[in-house]
Amino acid sequence: MIGRTTGFPDRLVDHRLLRESIVDAALRTHGPATTLALVPAVYSDVPEERHEMARHSLWAHLRKLAAEGRAVADDVDDADAVWRTAG
Repeated sequence: MIGRTTGFPDRLVDHRLLRESIVDAALRTHGPATTLALVPAVYSDVPEERHEMARHSLWAHLRKLAAEGRAVADDVDDADAVWRTAG
């Protein structure tokens, strides 16, 4: 973890960064893949009935990785796009 544990905002940022690293690793392991295919690997700690909501969060992570040049999809605005690692 990043090491900031002084308050809720810091813990939230730490959690998001940890989840981002899980997204990146899952994409490398399971990609090219859709968000639907990646959700079980990325959100294995989340009950299946919440996977649709988690899918939207995953898509946000992937779009951030795309903005940073770390992930690509034919259309980052398409929730059903196929994602892969960049390069």
